[in-house]
Amino acid sequence: MVLLLFRWPKAVLWGVLFPLLPVFVTIQSVSAEKPIHLEEDVKAAFIYNFTKFVQWPDPSGPADKLVIGYWGDDSMMTAIKKLEGRKSQDRFIEIKHISGRCDIDNVNVLVISRDQPFDEKTLRALAKKDVLTVAEGMDSLEKGVIIALYKEEDKIRFAISLRNIKGSKLKISSRLLKLAKRVIK
Repeated sequence: MVLLLFRWPKAVLWGVLFPLLPVFVTIQSVSAEKPIHLEEDVKAAFIYNFTKFVQWPDPSGPADKLVIGYWGDDSMMTAIKKLEGRKSQDRFIEIKHISGRCDIDNVNVLVISRDQPFDEKTLRALAKKDVLTVAEGMDSLEKGVIIALYKEEDKIRFAISLRNIKGSKLKISSRLLKLAKRVIK
């Protein structure tokens, strides 16, 4: 091919290849960039993986569904919505936007946004209903959340409270416990 290029007149080369030069440079620079993951996408990936390492008792709803509820503003809802239709433990994931306490029934996982106020009494009741609760911030563990997502050294980490899971029939895999940055007993 190189030989063929040298046989073409310079006017043809400059007229054809020179206008395409910015395209080649753009393609090269785009392919050289590393993919950027939004913080919400990383948190959604964590939530998806949590569903793989938690065992629920016999499902109260359809046996082929795993319902993840999101309670709060829409900042993370877009990322969580990407999980819809994926499979975890042979169950299809369904995403449900929670607008109030009455919508919490029939969810397997409840993700609570940082801006959403919640109380300890509600969280303890959810644990007894075998709902895995996940929230942002380490302080959420003190309020009764089972898994807390938080940022440390520009990385998303998670902590698990075994104390908050007491009274439920949820079983968290020892593999997930080993991956947690902190486990509160």
